[in-house]
Amino acid sequence: TCGLAATGYYSGEIALFDVRSGRCAGRIDALGAAVKSLVFLPGGGLVAGLADGRLVRLDPSRRKPVWERDGLTLVNSVATDGRGGVFTVGRDRTIRRWDDAGNALARSDGHERSIKCVAVSPDGQRLATASYDGQVLIWRAGREIALEAACGLHEGPGVACVVWTDDECVASAGWDGTVRWWNDRGAFAVVRPEVA
Repeated sequence: TCGLAATGYYSGEIALFDVRSGRCAGRIDALGAAVKSLVFLPGGGLVAGLADGRLVRLDPSRRKPVWERDGLTLVNSVATDGRGGVFTVGRDRTIRRWDDAGNALARSDGHERSIKCVAVSPDGQRLATASYDGQVLIWRAGREIALEAACGLHEGPGVACVVWTDDECVASAGWDGTVRWWNDRGAFAVVRPEVA
């Protein structure tokens, strides 16, 4: 929506890039902790999850923070519902929902180990989370965050990423070297890509 892409670094710096040209469009000064995850909001705001447990909303055009929340534990992943709402997950095994002004709206727990990633379905109604326990879970993302389905486990601990392929299906890539497709009834496809 804003024509920018962003990359965060362990130094706490964020680099902004023009999507069309690929050129650097500016930098946001170091935030004081490693950037674990970034997401653009509708209208161009940028939210960063930091290793020191802070969640920071930034204005990319002014290169300045709009608000900051602390007291979280290693914010591993942030995602948006496309309407300004933000979801975070981290080491404390908690899923949190925030509004556009940084107010906490809901929270839920369900994984046995640190949650590595969160993704929102295209319709904004469901979440998928994946954890260092190798488990993929699907949640309803209404006023409350309610567990809908425990999809299953990767063969080894850890999941590198989880994404929605449509409003019903989730794909995850695990440390076991597999890509798995899930729905609320469990895994229905498993691929172990050949490494060249």
